Amino acid sequence: MTSRLTKFLLIAPALLAIIVDYFGWGLVYPLATAIFDDPVNGFLSAAATQATRDFYLSLSFLLYPLCLLFGSSTLGDLSDIYGRKKILLLSTLGICVSFICMGLGVLVKSLGLFLFGRAFSGFMAGCAPIAQASVVDLSSPEDKPFNLALLSLTFAIGLILGPLVGSILSDSHLISWFGYTTPLFFSAALALAAALWIQAKFSPQPRLNPVKTFSLTRPFILFKEAVQSLELRHLAFVLFLFQFGVSLYIQSMLIFLNTHLHYTSVGLALFWTIMGLGFVLGLMLLKALMRTSIRISQMIFIALSLQALVVILSSFIAQESTLWTLGFFFSFLNPFSYALLMAVFSDSAPQESQGWVMGIWSAVIALAFIVGGLANNLVPLFGLDPVIFLGGVAIFLAAFTFRRYVKR
Repeated sequence: MTSRLTKFLLIAPALLAIIVDYFGWGLVYPLATAIFDDPVNGFLSAAATQATRDFYLSLSFLLYPLCLLFGSSTLGDLSDIYGRKKILLLSTLGICVSFICMGLGVLVKSLGLFLFGRAFSGFMAGCAPIAQASVVDLSSPEDKPFNLALLSLTFAIGLILGPLVGSILSDSHLISWFGYTTPLFFSAALALAAALWIQAKFSPQPRLNPVKTFSLTRPFILFKEAVQSLELRHLAFVLFLFQFGVSLYIQSMLIFLNTHLHYTSVGLALFWTIMGLGFVLGLMLLKALMRTSIRISQMIFIALSLQALVVILSSFIAQESTLWTLGFFFSFLNPFSYALLMAVFSDSAPQESQGWVMGIWSAVIALAFIVGGLANNLVPLFGLDPVIFLGGVAIFLAAFTFRRYVKR
């Protein structure tokens, strides 16, 4: 027990950095959806058309993964050069600054400042892959499966706490001075606390590749390197299709709940929280199934196929309770697809290249969400249902592409 606790404390600051990253990610999506639809406390006046509101909401969705595409790869390489701790500290402090900018933007109703903060948070969100690489660095072969499960748990904690805390801190009915700015400033304080803990207690392995160089064109280099590797090429394509479908589902569902069922930030955050709870329960089942003889590749294929079915069903159903049930089931399946696929991705590279391979992982996800954000501009032309359906088709393609990869 003491040995397990000691090993946990070694990686705990990195796990908190991941929680901070996903806390902010889970908080902003439902919060931004409510802000851009609010004619009183939001950025846009009551005279703004729905198309205008949808455009700026899509832009706020798009900026984060666009900057993440460059930030994750750049910071990932820098962590391989200068060490995990320095860059992880830089990233968490950057997230703190980004949330201060977003909070001030809402406070003074400056759309430009809010969007800048959103973009900067995307660039600095590279702390998640760095923290993942740090955990892998500090894991023995025996501890690696357990620690990767802990990584998935921290994702879930961040995704649950982000919208849940956001729904509480933005509800002025609870405390009169609560509003849209409160959860943003709270996120800034949480990021600062994580930075202080990393500075004081985190002791990762020293720099791994001091002769490595980096460039702002690194994302394109990463994609080229991924394409040149047969194994990574297939895995990256599976991941792209999967996350493209996820982005269409998440963003379109939030818009549907806001515009058709008139959800406020509280309702949107609670829906997101239920999805996070589904992820935790799925992770608990995954831990039990890992002790069985079921192959990882089988679990990934089945989970992707069922998630695709859930998304397609959601495109045909408008009943509120059914959509909540489907959202919960979608997230319940996610550990079997996302977490296990991450383990397969990590195993495709040697120990000294974990920053590089996790940079590819994050860059592919960022690209998928960029394309997904652009695809949401199809909503005014075709409506929400076809866009959600397209997300389900993409995940189905991911499932069968992965199956083909396994057979080869």
